[in-house]
Amino acid sequence: MVIAFLLSASLAPPVAKLLVTLSILGVVALGLAVDRQTGHLVTSLDDQGTAMAEIAADRRRESLRCDCLRRLAHAGSAEEAASTAIEHIVRSVGARRISIMIEDHGVLRILASHGIPADVAARISVRVDDRICGRVFATGRAVVFRDILSEMPDMALGLDARAGSASLPLVGAPMASQSRRIGCVNVTDHPAGEFSRQDLAELEFAAEATGISIAAHRAHKEVDQANYDTIRALVMTVEAKDQYTHGHSMRVQAWALAAGRKLARPAPARVVPAG
Repeated sequence: MVIAFLLSASLAPPVAKLLVTLSILGVVALGLAVDRQTGHLVTSLDDQGTAMAEIAADRRRESLRCDCLRRLAHAGSAEEAASTAIEHIVRSVGARRISIMIEDHGVLRILASHGIPADVAARISVRVDDRICGRVFATGRAVVFRDILSEMPDMALGLDARAGSASLPLVGAPMASQSRRIGCVNVTDHPAGEFSRQDLAELEFAAEATGISIAAHRAHKEVDQANYDTIRALVMTVEAKDQYTHGHSMRVQAWALAAGRKLARPAPARVVPAG
């Protein structure tokens, strides 16, 4: 540009004007090129920052899932497994009201909950063919309710909306293991007011993992009960052949229970009624 001005002093005015104009256009073009390169660089940095944030979020989710699976593997009961799942949902999704319901003789009852008053949770029971949780259990498909025109949340979920235990949007996810239906997970009251796709994926993961864990505990109890029934049948068979020892095991059990009550010791989970 400076050279153009120096040359213009020795050239005819039209030629000098053209030379200066071309020089200005060159400077403007150079500025635009630099601006484009700067924009591309900023966009690239923004994309890299977004990608790094997504990678960090994925790592956190995987870490939470691994911790949840590890704790479910060491859970000592179905109740502990349900509580573990609720903690995972609170940490990964942030929902403030959660209930895990299991089926018992055609009725869904709350096994563990978060954000629901204990007295409300204790009295909730829903038939497996009724309301939202019953439909989730019966169909084996997750549902998301954002608006219920024909049903109030308390009528739909079996929760008391006036007690602050139900709201919208609401997510229900089924729990199952090897095609055996176990129960369902109900989640509502999201801090952001809406569940994201990732939230739904976490809820389905928690429901599936918890269903498998609870099914394993149920199977263990069933095997334990079967062994107990077998031993009891053998004892009764042996005692039936001898009038002198008949009923001896039942009497010993009754005396042991009486001694335990005297010592304020808890009774075992299964007791054969004394005859």
